[in-house]
Amino acid sequence: RRHTRLRTVTGVQTCALPIYCVYAVWVGAGTGSTNLWFSESRDGGETWLPPSGSSNDGYQATKLSAYIPGLASAKSPSLAWFDDRLYISYLNTNDQLALSSWDPLSGDATQWSTPTVLSSDGSSSFTSTLSPQLISNGDGLAITWVAADGTLASTLSTSPDTTIWTAVDAAAGGGTSPFNPA
Repeated sequence: RRHTRLRTVTGVQTCALPIYCVYAVWVGAGTGSTNLWFSESRDGGETWLPPSGSSNDGYQATKLSAYIPGLASAKSPSLAWFDDRLYISYLNTNDQLALSSWDPLSGDATQWSTPTVLSSDGSSSFTSTLSPQLISNGDGLAITWVAADGTLASTLSTSPDTTIWTAVDAAAGGGTSPFNPA
Protein backbone atom coordinates (compact mmCIF):
# COMPACT_ATOMS: atom_id res chain seq x y z
CA ARG A 1 0.00 0.00 0.00
CA ARG A 2 1.37 3.43 -0.87
CA HIS A 3 0.66 6.07 1.78
CA THR A 4 0.83 9.70 0.75
CA ARG A 5 -1.45 11.17 3.38
CA LEU A 6 0.12 13.71 5.72
CA ARG A 7 -0.62 13.75 9.40
CA THR A 8 0.70 15.98 12.17
CA VAL A 9 0.98 14.54 15.66
CA THR A 10 2.07 17.00 18.37
CA GLY A 11 3.95 19.08 15.84
CA VAL A 12 5.69 16.11 14.22
CA GLN A 13 4.76 15.34 10.64
CA THR A 14 4.59 11.67 9.76
CA CYS A 15 4.35 10.04 6.34
CA ALA A 16 5.68 13.18 4.67
CA LEU A 17 7.05 11.20 1.73
CA PRO A 18 5.35 8.44 -0.23
CA ILE A 19 5.87 5.23 1.71
CA TYR A 20 5.59 1.78 0.20
CA CYS A 21 4.21 -0.32 3.03
CA VAL A 22 4.00 -4.09 3.15
CA TYR A 23 2.00 -5.78 5.88
CA ALA A 24 2.10 -9.43 6.90
CA VAL A 25 -0.03 -11.42 9.35
CA TRP A 26 0.23 -15.13 10.13
CA VAL A 27 -0.54 -17.85 12.64
CA GLY A 28 2.35 -18.86 14.88
CA ALA A 29 4.23 -22.09 14.26
CA GLY A 30 3.59 -25.20 16.26
CA THR A 31 0.75 -27.64 16.73
CA GLY A 32 -2.26 -25.96 18.28
CA SER A 33 -0.83 -22.43 18.09
CA THR A 34 -3.49 -19.70 17.91
CA ASN A 35 -1.14 -16.73 18.19
CA LEU A 36 -1.52 -14.20 15.39
CA TRP A 37 1.65 -12.31 14.46
CA PHE A 38 1.95 -9.03 12.55
CA SER A 39 4.84 -7.25 10.85
CA GLU A 40 5.20 -4.06 8.82
CA SER A 41 7.73 -2.78 6.31
CA ARG A 42 7.83 0.81 5.10
CA ASP A 43 10.37 0.28 2.33
CA GLY A 44 8.66 -2.32 0.16
CA GLY A 45 9.79 -5.27 2.27
CA GLU A 46 13.55 -4.63 2.34
CA THR A 47 13.51 -4.11 6.11
CA TRP A 48 10.88 -4.74 8.78
CA LEU A 49 9.97 -2.49 11.70
CA PRO A 50 10.76 -3.63 15.23
CA PRO A 51 7.79 -5.15 17.04
CA SER A 52 5.43 -3.04 19.14
CA GLY A 53 5.13 -3.92 22.82
CA SER A 54 7.28 -6.28 24.83
CA SER A 55 5.50 -9.68 24.63
CA ASN A 56 6.98 -10.84 21.35
CA ASP A 57 9.04 -13.87 22.35
CA GLY A 58 12.17 -12.40 20.76
CA TYR A 59 10.67 -12.30 17.23
CA GLN A 60 10.87 -9.36 14.80
CA ALA A 61 7.06 -9.20 14.76
CA THR A 62 4.22 -8.15 17.05
CA LYS A 63 2.36 -10.97 18.78
CA LEU A 64 -1.16 -9.57 18.38
CA SER A 65 -2.76 -12.28 20.52
CA ALA A 66 -0.78 -11.02 23.54
CA TYR A 67 -2.32 -7.52 23.31
CA ILE A 68 -5.82 -7.91 21.88
CA PRO A 69 -8.07 -10.49 23.57
CA GLY A 70 -9.85 -12.60 20.98
CA LEU A 71 -7.38 -11.90 18.18
CA ALA A 72 -6.43 -15.56 17.90
CA SER A 73 -6.89 -18.23 15.24
CA ALA A 74 -5.58 -21.64 14.26
CA LYS A 75 -6.18 -20.84 10.57
CA SER A 76 -4.58 -18.37 8.16
CA PRO A 77 -5.89 -14.80 8.44
CA SER A 78 -6.49 -12.40 5.55
CA LEU A 79 -5.61 -8.68 5.23
CA ALA A 80 -7.18 -5.88 3.17
CA TRP A 81 -6.92 -2.09 3.03
CA PHE A 82 -10.12 -0.03 3.22
CA ASP A 83 -10.91 3.57 4.14
CA ASP A 84 -7.38 4.36 5.44
CA ARG A 85 -7.37 1.33 7.75
CA LEU A 86 -5.92 -2.15 7.56
CA TYR A 87 -8.42 -4.95 8.25
CA ILE A 88 -7.79 -8.52 9.29
CA SER A 89 -10.40 -11.23 8.81
CA TYR A 90 -9.93 -14.61 10.43
CA LEU A 91 -11.71 -17.52 12.07
CA ASN A 92 -11.61 -17.15 15.83
CA THR A 93 -11.01 -20.19 18.05
CA ASN A 94 -14.75 -21.06 17.74
CA ASP A 95 -14.52 -21.04 13.89
CA GLN A 96 -16.58 -17.82 13.71
CA LEU A 97 -15.67 -15.13 11.17
CA ALA A 98 -14.13 -12.19 13.01
CA LEU A 99 -12.75 -8.82 11.96
CA SER A 100 -10.38 -6.28 13.50
CA SER A 101 -8.94 -3.02 12.12
CA TRP A 102 -5.87 -0.87 12.65
CA ASP A 103 -4.80 2.65 11.74
CA PRO A 104 -1.16 2.40 10.54
CA LEU A 105 -0.60 6.07 11.31
CA SER A 106 -0.95 5.21 15.01
CA GLY A 107 2.55 3.73 14.76
CA ASP A 108 1.63 1.08 17.35
CA ALA A 109 0.80 -2.41 16.08
CA THR A 110 -0.72 -3.31 19.45
CA GLN A 111 -3.61 -0.90 18.84
CA TRP A 112 -5.88 -3.09 16.70
CA SER A 113 -9.60 -2.76 17.38
CA THR A 114 -11.39 -5.27 19.59
CA PRO A 115 -12.35 -8.16 17.29
CA THR A 116 -15.95 -8.29 16.11
CA VAL A 117 -17.71 -11.59 15.36
CA LEU A 118 -19.63 -11.08 12.10
CA SER A 119 -23.26 -11.97 11.45
CA SER A 120 -26.08 -10.92 9.12
CA ASP A 121 -28.75 -10.69 11.82
CA GLY A 122 -26.89 -9.78 15.00
CA SER A 123 -27.37 -13.18 16.61
CA SER A 124 -26.07 -16.09 14.53
CA SER A 125 -22.46 -15.71 13.42
CA PHE A 126 -20.91 -16.74 10.13
CA THR A 127 -18.86 -19.93 10.61
CA SER A 128 -16.43 -22.04 8.60
CA THR A 129 -13.67 -24.58 8.99
CA LEU A 130 -11.53 -23.04 6.22
CA SER A 131 -9.77 -19.67 6.21
CA PRO A 132 -11.80 -16.70 4.88
CA GLN A 133 -10.63 -14.31 2.16
CA LEU A 134 -11.01 -10.58 2.77
CA ILE A 135 -11.43 -8.46 -0.38
CA SER A 136 -11.61 -4.67 -0.82
CA ASN A 137 -12.92 -3.08 -3.99
CA GLY A 138 -12.64 0.50 -2.72
CA ASP A 139 -16.38 0.89 -2.03
CA GLY A 140 -16.52 -1.69 0.75
CA LEU A 141 -15.14 -4.92 2.13
CA ALA A 142 -16.26 -8.43 1.30
CA ILE A 143 -15.40 -11.71 2.96
CA THR A 144 -15.69 -15.01 1.12
CA TRP A 145 -15.49 -18.41 2.81
CA VAL A 146 -16.60 -22.00 2.48
CA ALA A 147 -19.60 -22.56 4.75
CA ALA A 148 -19.93 -25.64 6.95
CA ASP A 149 -22.15 -27.30 4.32
CA GLY A 150 -19.43 -26.87 1.67
CA THR A 151 -21.09 -24.00 -0.23
CA LEU A 152 -19.33 -20.77 -1.12
CA ALA A 153 -20.60 -17.90 1.01
CA SER A 154 -19.84 -14.20 1.15
CA THR A 155 -20.84 -11.08 2.99
CA LEU A 156 -20.16 -7.43 2.35
CA SER A 157 -20.18 -4.11 4.15
CA THR A 158 -19.54 -0.47 3.36
CA SER A 159 -19.22 0.15 7.13
CA PRO A 160 -17.06 -2.81 8.17
CA ASP A 161 -16.67 -1.79 11.82
CA THR A 162 -20.29 -2.81 12.49
CA THR A 163 -21.33 -6.34 13.47
CA ILE A 164 -24.18 -6.59 10.95
CA TRP A 165 -23.00 -7.49 7.46
CA THR A 166 -25.13 -8.15 4.38
CA ALA A 167 -25.05 -11.82 3.41
CA VAL A 168 -24.94 -12.45 -0.32
CA ASP A 169 -27.75 -14.77 -1.42
CA ALA A 170 -25.98 -18.01 -2.31
CA ALA A 171 -29.03 -19.28 -4.24
CA ALA A 172 -29.01 -16.22 -6.49
CA GLY A 173 -25.28 -16.02 -7.11
CA GLY A 174 -23.58 -19.02 -5.59
CA GLY A 175 -21.94 -16.84 -2.95
CA THR A 176 -20.82 -14.23 -5.45
CA SER A 177 -22.10 -10.80 -6.38
CA PRO A 178 -21.07 -7.97 -8.71
CA PHE A 179 -19.33 -6.51 -5.65
CA ASN A 180 -17.53 -9.76 -4.77
CA PRO A 181 -17.11 -11.98 -7.86
CA ALA A 182 -15.22 -14.71 -5.98
